[in-house]
Amino acid sequence: MFNDIIKGFTTAGKGLNLTLKHFFAAKNSREVLSVQSDNYFKQQEGNNTIQYPHQTLPVPETGRYQLFVEMDDCIVCDLCAKICPVNCIDIESIK
Repeated sequence: MFNDIIKGFTTAGKGLNLTLKHFFAAKNSREVLSVQSDNYFKQQEGNNTIQYPHQTLPVPETGRYQLFVEMDDCIVCDLCAKICPVNCIDIESIK
């Protein structure tokens, strides 16, 4: 029982240490660049945050990843059909 308490404090201490490290590193921020910029990946130090809605990640015309749609949550935006690389998704809205 005592070992579990010590282990809990040790784990909490490690988590707090990591949180404080990220908190104090947040003072160093990267220059805000477009994702398409050649220098985007050259900045290795500092935090990087996309300034949404002023800056957005581009949606590629086709994607090479597995698409998943929860049909109950689908709003028929047709984005999954547009990004499908083999055009096998067909969306029909039911009213």
